[in-house]
Amino acid sequence: MEYLDYIQNDVMDFQQPTYYLSISYMSSYGKAPKGTHRMPDGTLMTGSKHSKSSKPVKEEIEFKEGTLRKMLRVPKDMKLTVPVLKKINKNEVGKEFTYNGKKFKMTPLMKKRVTLGINLQK
Repeated sequence: MEYLDYIQNDVMDFQQPTYYLSISYMSSYGKAPKGTHRMPDGTLMTGSKHSKSSKPVKEEIEFKEGTLRKMLRVPKDMKLTVPVLKKINKNEVGKEFTYNGKKFKMTPLMKKRVTLGINLQK
């Protein structure tokens, strides 16, 4: 009886919605929306089957506004320019640096956000 309870609990956990960050995981676990299909690499395509007319569907990405500003403790009206972000990005992960007279430690997430800020301003 314990074995059946374990299986039922396992099945119950599988039925709950699961969210993944990587599209490649979604291709193997999640279904594509109706009228679309996923390629083996996780790309969402139009049409229910593979054909010459199917095209990639652009998936919207949501950004959290102001996260880098909060990390660097700067006001919303202050502009973070590309040269300033490049100076910050030169620091290695785990090293301390100063910006606006405040000490910070470069984290992997901060490095990613600074790089994203540079790329979005190009």
